[in-house]
Amino acid sequence: DELLGIVLSYGDLGARFTCVPSSSQLRDAQDRLSPAHEHKLLVRLFPILKPLLDANKTLAPAVVYRRQMNLFHEDSPPLPAPTVLDAYTFYLELQLQPHVLSAAATIYVGTGTLGEFSPTDSGATVSFPIPHDIWSQANEHLEYGGHIRIHVMASRARGGLLECARISSGDVEDNGQYTVDFRMDQSIPVSPSYTRFLQTTARVTDVDGECDATSYAIWFGPAAADFHVDVLTLCLRWTGDIGDMTMDEACGMLEFLDWA
Repeated sequence: DELLGIVLSYGDLGARFTCVPSSSQLRDAQDRLSPAHEHKLLVRLFPILKPLLDANKTLAPAVVYRRQMNLFHEDSPPLPAPTVLDAYTFYLELQLQPHVLSAAATIYVGTGTLGEFSPTDSGATVSFPIPHDIWSQANEHLEYGGHIRIHVMASRARGGLLECARISSGDVEDNGQYTVDFRMDQSIPVSPSYTRFLQTTARVTDVDGECDATSYAIWFGPAAADFHVDVLTLCLRWTGDIGDMTMDEACGMLEFLDWA
C-alpha cells in the first residue's frame, strides 16, 4: 500500500479515477489508502483546502470535491464513483435483412470482453466470439444482396440496480474473404458529464476542437490469420488524429455512457 501511494502521488484525481476500474484488487488497495490519499490530491487541486483537511482528516473526499466544485467551478459536474471493470457486461446482436424495406432477423446474440487489441495499433477493444456457422450464413446472405447490421450495448450493476447503455450500431462497409468491416455510428452516446472526463484525459486536452468517442468493428472469419478467428472486434477510438483509446481512457469513457 505504501508503494502504491507513492506511485499514485504522481497522478491526480483523474488518474485515480481511471486506474481504479482496472481491477477489484486495485480498488481495495485504494480503499485502504482513503481518505488520506484523496485529501492530498484535493489539496493539490484546491490549495485553499489544506487547513480544512488538516483539521478534519475524516471528511469524505467526494463530498469535499462536490462542494468545492460548486463553490468555484459551477459549470463543472462532479466525477461519479468509478465502476470496477469486471462489473461491466458487453452484448452484441447480429441481424440479417434481405433488403432495406424488409424486417431484420436476429441470428446471433452474445457477450464480449474488454481487452487490448487493435488491428492497426494497441488499443482498447471489445471482442465477441461468434460461432463458425454464423459466418457462413452471413456471407451467403451478403452474396445474395442482403444487409447485415450489428448493435452493441453494455450493462453494469450500480447501487443495487442494473443499468444499460447503447454503445454503437453499424452496417457492413466492406466484405472481404477473411473479414467483414462495419461502418459504425458517428459517435458513442454519452452523458452531459462527459466533458468533465475529457478535462482529465491528457491526450484529448492537447487537441484543438471537440473530441468524440467513436468506434469501428471488424469481424474475423474462420480463415483469418493468427489467433483472431471467429471473433467480432469493436475497436474504441477518438475522432480525429488521436487514434485508438488506451485501456485507461476506455475505462473512463465507459463511466460516462448514457446509462439508463
